[in-house]
Amino acid sequence: MTERARQMRAIYRTSACQQLAQLGQTVEEARRGGADPETPGAVAQALHVLKGDAALVGMMEIAAALHAVQERAAEGAWDVVAVALTAVVRDLERPDEEPADAPAPAPAPAEPSPSPSWVRLQTDAIDELSNRLLELSTAYNRLAAGLVQAVRDAPNEALLGLAEDADVARRQLDEVLGAAWSLKLASVEDLLQRLAEHAQELARAQGKQLRVQVDGGRVEIERPMLSAIEEPLLQLVRNAVAHGIEAPGARGDKPAEATLVLQARATATIIEIAVEDDGRGISGGDEAAALSKQASLELLFDIGAGARLQPPARGLDAVRVRIEGLGGVVALWSRPGLGTRCVIGVPASLGRERAIVVECAGGVFALPVRSVSARIRVGDHPRRRIAGALAVRLSDGWAPLRGLDEVLGLGAGAATRLGTHALVLERGGRRRAFAVDRVLSTDTELLRRPADAALGMRELVVASSVLGDGRTALWPSVPALLGGQRVRRPQDRRAVRPAPEPRPHRVLVADDSPIVLEVVKSILKGAQLVPQTVTDGEAALQALEQELPDLLVTDVEMPRLDGMELLRRVRERWPHLPVVMLTTRDAEADRSRAMSLGASGYLLKAELDETRLVELVRRLIDVSSR
Repeated sequence: MTERARQMRAIYRTSACQQLAQLGQTVEEARRGGADPETPGAVAQALHVLKGDAALVGMMEIAAALHAVQERAAEGAWDVVAVALTAVVRDLERPDEEPADAPAPAPAPAEPSPSPSWVRLQTDAIDELSNRLLELSTAYNRLAAGLVQAVRDAPNEALLGLAEDADVARRQLDEVLGAAWSLKLASVEDLLQRLAEHAQELARAQGKQLRVQVDGGRVEIERPMLSAIEEPLLQLVRNAVAHGIEAPGARGDKPAEATLVLQARATATIIEIAVEDDGRGISGGDEAAALSKQASLELLFDIGAGARLQPPARGLDAVRVRIEGLGGVVALWSRPGLGTRCVIGVPASLGRERAIVVECAGGVFALPVRSVSARIRVGDHPRRRIAGALAVRLSDGWAPLRGLDEVLGLGAGAATRLGTHALVLERGGRRRAFAVDRVLSTDTELLRRPADAALGMRELVVASSVLGDGRTALWPSVPALLGGQRVRRPQDRRAVRPAPEPRPHRVLVADDSPIVLEVVKSILKGAQLVPQTVTDGEAALQALEQELPDLLVTDVEMPRLDGMELLRRVRERWPHLPVVMLTTRDAEADRSRAMSLGASGYLLKAELDETRLVELVRRLIDVSSR
């Protein structure tokens, strides 16, 4: 038993004994005939809360005993209840049999068996191992390159033998690196199944009939990438169910039961996941009336799908920002009355990327191979100004031409030199050519790391990598380059104030159980979050009015104002505040009601898991702050 588990049990023992003593007085009055009609229900409810708290701290025998007492209290069997409460208090006052320093019991002898096929590993350790191995591979390649150069400069038998050994070691290192990296993979189908279950819950809460088809295609993806795309996919699923799929009576000639398809497929470098419904389709509204069909759909990504989404749902613009920030793309197709298909494509690897490495204005930059459709020499192609901007003639038309140095605010000149090279970037129907001073490598696998904020180019630079020669290569954002963005020049940045230190996120927790408040507060503090606790719904509303937190965690059964009514009022007053219901009520009707009222998450106290709670809270706060 951990030290925190012991502390939680100690808190529960003290609190439960006090509450049981008060209940004992109520029961004694009831035995003397002083009970009113509401007493059995009130006592049973108090015991129900104590039972849930006991299960929360792992005291399952106490929880079982309280469950039995709860049933007899509801029946008004006060003599039996009085005796049982005395026994429960006696058990609570007895210390745990396991002392703090008790050694683990020796395992019973067993017959020898084969080694287990599965072991439990920490994902952080796997990620660290993979990254360190990739760094080792980079360092090794640098040494091997030096050895090859030495053989060329002064060939001899000894150096040739070392070069051959180095080549064998390189292949072995690549095999080890591949095996380690494979440990970072997770099934996409598991995520799609969770999304399907959520879609079914939403549909039931809205009175819609829905069949969900899931095809994961046996696709695997790195866990960090899988976590990063979960929220955008969840948004697309919510949009499809809430705003795309019609009610059974409004589907016309289509079957009353709607269909939602969640499908994944993989290519050598891209993972594509599609969310497709057979609902009403999307209309771009008045602003898109004068545009072509596909252009009007593109407009939705910029202004949000106002014709389809209602608060507190986020627009398609937020989905595009998140996916393109991962180096991915989003595509949308829709036919009015027949349905909508949205496809996101993301790199198979969040950490590794094959890149073309270039030099421009004294800096080194990396661009993903998958985004480069051509590499040209500027002087070999006609150039002209179109609408005041420089363009270069390619084999299938003209493309805007700019110097990468100009776009990154490092100067200007690369695009005007005839001898320079240019990379043609193309994605999602957009194409631009960017001139560079020199191409250093046409296909190199690099380890991407998030860009340092101190670089001063956060508008465009999203990651960095260390090259084999020790230099740092910066990764410009391809979607930002294709969108025509550029950083402010240094003289423009002088007036910009430094970004303030991020404040810790605040979480308001409402529950009438002291032990639940203590457990949740301890978990949130351990995750570097700032918890504030209140004991009922009315107090929660008052706290919200004084200062709005980043997220609300609330029980359902509370005095003065229960959690469902609190959720309803919160949605009227603060529609975008994330709300997590933490409750003992596991009935499907309760879950559906909470989701229909706008709950962001629904967790059972009996299944409360520290990791799951923290991940949910952080994800919801991250989404709401964008």
